Amino acid sequence: MSTFEVSISNHRGTPVLKLAGEARLSIETLEEAALHLKAERPALLVVDVSGLSYMSSLTMGALVKLHRAINSQGGKVKFAGAQPRIQEVLQYARLDTLFELCASVDDALGTRGEAT
Repeated sequence: MSTFEVSISNHRGTPVLKLAGEARLSIETLEEAALHLKAERPALLVVDVSGLSYMSSLTMGALVKLHRAINSQGGKVKFAGAQPRIQEVLQYARLDTLFELCASVDDALGTRGEAT
């Protein structure tokens, strides 16, 4: 079983929440990151799921909660880099109607093809 890793980086002034591994039942790190991100009140938050191999319903619930908080502050949340299995889970849960799914972080930021 793969561990679940959560990190926050900044790409051209936009926070990027990177999720990697298997997001099963232990999501405390994700919840801590969400509290930090909500306090920042970003106009855009990119959730990079390119390294995520499994996502539990508990994880999906935490991400929906984060989306609602960012959205209520006037911000937007985009998912980036979902592997086919994760994209299928998001579609099955109808979360593809809530989150904009982008091919990559650069696509989500609108910087594809630009020098970084």
